[in-house]
Amino acid sequence: MVTQHLLGVLGIYGGTLVACFVAGIVQVINTEAILLGVSIWLVDDAAQLPLIALCAAIGEMIANVMFF
Repeated sequence: MVTQHLLGVLGIYGGTLVACFVAGIVQVINTEAILLGVSIWLVDDAAQLPLIALCAAIGEMIANVMFF
C-alpha cells in the first residue's frame, strides 16, 4: 500500500502529513481511514497521537488552501 511505503520512507509524522495531503487533493481517499490505520497499527505510545493529528490537519489544510 502507498501509505505504508510513505510511512517507511518519511517516518510516521511525515508520512501522515503527505498521505493526508494526498487525501485532501484526491477526494476518494478518506483521511479518517488513514488516521485510524495509523493510530491502530503504527502508534506505540498514546503521546504520539496529538502530533499525528496535527500533521494530518496540516496536510489537509495545505491541500484545501491550494483549491482556494
